[in-house]
Amino acid sequence: MIEIARAFDRFARFRHLCMESLDAAPAEIKETIAPGLRNNLHWQAGHLVVVQASLLYRRCGLEPPLGLEWFDSFGKGTSPANWSDTTPSYDRARERLQALIDTTRADLDRLADRKYPETITVTGGDRLSSFAEALEFLSVHEALHLGNINVIRRILAA
Repeated sequence: MIEIARAFDRFARFRHLCMESLDAAPAEIKETIAPGLRNNLHWQAGHLVVVQASLLYRRCGLEPPLGLEWFDSFGKGTSPANWSDTTPSYDRARERLQALIDTTRADLDRLADRKYPETITVTGGDRLSSFAEALEFLSVHEALHLGNINVIRRILAA
């Protein structure tokens, strides 16, 4: 059985590490795609927001707390190379990183027992069928992208 408060706390810790790493990056590199990579720090921030909204809200059959432009710009398989003028700015993405943590914290009791209409398989092979399982998985996802954020920073700082 997944303990929701503990899963949320772990997820929030990784989210804060991601935000700290993004905040430590110089502004001039946030839109730069490092050689050999597909995305930049702006995309990383937006992607974390989109995955959280998708797994904790959209997949539970709820209206996600984001507009469709977020999913079009930052969903799996997207790249800044294909962005349009509706892509949310870096500053908006950074603000939503914190705002969605607060939204999810407020929704924990209401959503803790929510089930997905159908089980999904995410990258890495994990199978998710509920809000609780998704919340637990998000720590792994945040940690993966924390690594990506730090790699991008190191490459661009060289």
